[in-house]
This record gives sequence, C-alpha cells and structure tokens, in this order.
Amino acid sequence: MKVSAEGRRNQRHVRLSGISATVLTVVGSYLAIKYLPVPTPSTPSLINRLVFTIRLSFFSLIPLEFGTVNVAYRRFHDMDNHGSNPIKEKVDYGMAVAQRFLQNTLEQTVSHVIVQLVMCTVIPANYLPVLTVFTFWFLIGRLFFFLGYMKSPINRAFGFALTRISRIISIAMTSYYLLTNGLAFEL
Repeated sequence: MKVSAEGRRNQRHVRLSGISATVLTVVGSYLAIKYLPVPTPSTPSLINRLVFTIRLSFFSLIPLEFGTVNVAYRRFHDMDNHGSNPIKEKVDYGMAVAQRFLQNTLEQTVSHVIVQLVMCTVIPANYLPVLTVFTFWFLIGRLFFFLGYMKSPINRAFGFALTRISRIISIAMTSYYLLTNGLAFEL
C-alpha cells in the first residue's frame, strides 16, 4: 500500500507519540512508585484489594462523565440541529469530536476497569501502587486525547498511547501472574 508524504508524516507523528507515551509511562510510573506516597490498601486482603480498586475506578469514570456532559451541552446549545435530532448525518467538527471522544472513552474505560479489577487480584502486594499510578495515566491520557483531538485528529495519538500503554503493561502483568500462579491464586 502506497502512503503519501502527508501520510508518512502522520505515521511518524503517531510513532513518536507512542514512543514518548511509553517512555513517560514507564519512567513516570517507576519514579512515582519509588518516591511518592502512593496510596494502597493497609491490609492487602483480596476483599481490600477489590474495594480499593473499585474506589479507584470512580476516578476512571470522570472522563466518561465529562464526555457525556460535553455532548449534552453541545446538543442543548444547538437545538436547531443536534439537540432536536441527535442522529443527524452531518455534524460540525466540535460535535463529531465530542461524540467520538465519548464513544472511545466508554470503550477505554470498560477495558481499563476490567483489567484493573483482575490485576488487583493477582499481583503481589508490593505492586499494588501500580493500580493508582495507572489510573492517573488513564486520566492524563484521556485529557490529552480530548485536547489533541480538538486541535486535529492526528494529535489524539499521544493521549491514546498514554491510555493504552498502561493497559498493555497491566495486561502483561496480569497474564504473567495468572499463568505463573494459576486462576485459583489466593482463593
């Protein structure tokens, strides 16, 4: 498949965004866990881990609520178009971004919360700070995704990568501990 010069520039931008987000996530997570008082359950029993992670999930819902309010606000203030007909075929750029941000954030939030819930049940207690730090990256990633998207679709790459990298690491950690300890770990 032949890619145009602009397409190659966009690919470089996406690649650089992904690399930058990966470095920031790995280095930032290490430094945060090593030097900051990251909250974790005082007694890391299975129930406490789950309760702690469910409470963390509340913060993961903030971008979803923002996306919902953003779409509702735009519909309310454009009653002649989007407000009276939310399935209108042709939408302006701001509304299109708001709708796509909301849809993508719903998808990312579901995946993030499920992975965090499973991960909290299998990782060793000394890795529990990762849950808090990765929730922070999720929030920052969603913010950069939205701000970048509002500027230009290609600029959403860094925020998307920030959101995704911590989830990839979470999936890798969860897979490792599930495979090495088994599904019945600490049950």
